[in-house]
Amino acid sequence: MKRLDISVFIPPLLATGLVVALLFSGCDSFGGDEYRPKVTEILEVRAEPNPVAVGDTAVFTCVVEDSADTTLSFVWFLGGKLDTTRTNQIKWIAPSDTGTYNYKVQVNRPGDASVQSTQERFTVTVTDNN
Repeated sequence: MKRLDISVFIPPLLATGLVVALLFSGCDSFGGDEYRPKVTEILEVRAEPNPVAVGDTAVFTCVVEDSADTTLSFVWFLGGKLDTTRTNQIKWIAPSDTGTYNYKVQVNRPGDASVQSTQERFTVTVTDNN
């Protein structure tokens, strides 16, 4: 009686399993975030005024491509402080230390895991009030 060599069936079975896994899981598992669309494009982040004097208030504005979308939320990473807003603006009081501050804003569409959030870094300079 002739024995069946099972090693002949292993490569086709592995290939079939890989195809089935790709079909059921989608490309996100294999390609990462580069295949997920961004929530929106950030056109610019404004800090007005910039520079700002110690103790004065500046307004940060995140200008996005689809500014009419009311479902977007904005997460402002301002040093040790984190603020989430439903609008694209936030007020900031300049600290007592002069210098250049580097911050970040992230734009999200709440409840939509099919898109990748978008973020942008920006700087603001604090000067003496003299």
